[in-house]
Amino acid sequence: WTIDDDLTIASNFSCYIFAGAVFNVSAGKTLTFSGPVLRESDTWTSGSGTVTHSSDRLGVELTASLIDAAIDATPTALSIYPLSTAELAVPLTAADVDESYNYDDPRRYGAAMDGATDDTAAFNKQVSVGVQTIKLYGTYAVADFDIGDSSIDGQNIGKFVAYTGATDVLVVPNQTGDSWHYRYIKDLEIDATGDSIRTVNGITIDRAGAGGAAGIVIDTCYIRFANIHRYNRIGASGHRACCVVVHHEINLLRQNPTEKLSTALRVKCVTLRRGRSGCLHCHGLE
Repeated sequence: WTIDDDLTIASNFSCYIFAGAVFNVSAGKTLTFSGPVLRESDTWTSGSGTVTHSSDRLGVELTASLIDAAIDATPTALSIYPLSTAELAVPLTAADVDESYNYDDPRRYGAAMDGATDDTAAFNKQVSVGVQTIKLYGTYAVADFDIGDSSIDGQNIGKFVAYTGATDVLVVPNQTGDSWHYRYIKDLEIDATGDSIRTVNGITIDRAGAGGAAGIVIDTCYIRFANIHRYNRIGASGHRACCVVVHHEINLLRQNPTEKLSTALRVKCVTLRRGRSGCLHCHGLE
């Protein structure tokens, strides 16, 4: 283009100058770019006139090599969910989390979600920052995963499988103090059969501490067991229980002595499939 008079390009215009395009400014004339200039070549002006532009609006040179490098570059994860105050207090750094996942997603903390890799450490990290409800998005292998104060929402797509060498899949821990503690586990599958180990528990509830209580609500879950809590009766060959409550104390308190107590243990809409009796066993409850 030949510029034979003073010309100012307004700041609301961006100029993209392809390789080979040249502004020929006549003597004594000035070409002013008020907006950003993006160019593919260092040679884009000629003539004895003057070309001015703001250096902080110059932009970048879109050379062929730069464009190729941008196309071939490995994309990086977006920091959509930056580190929270709780994560910084643990402390965690950007190297410990994947900020493209939300706080309730185990993949944020390194879970592989392939059903084979041990994801226990990722879940432990998630519990340590106080995530109230952990959401599952696939299949995770865990070993003795202590759920702490967190609840689990499988969203009807989540599944836990026992990692090799596990004793339990999920552990509901002991809680101390006078407050009521409970966890919610819903809409997921728990496969406690394992591949090479056949004595793993599905869910174990640890004994509550003095003055405290531990509770768990299980809603719409499919739990598979194998050889769970083998308990030998006197004079019997033994039986298996599909749900194990280990030395658990159930305290029901009421302010009005005339009122009926609430239900301590409720099993609702359960289908039990086995060839022998004794599929549900409550032992040593107070």
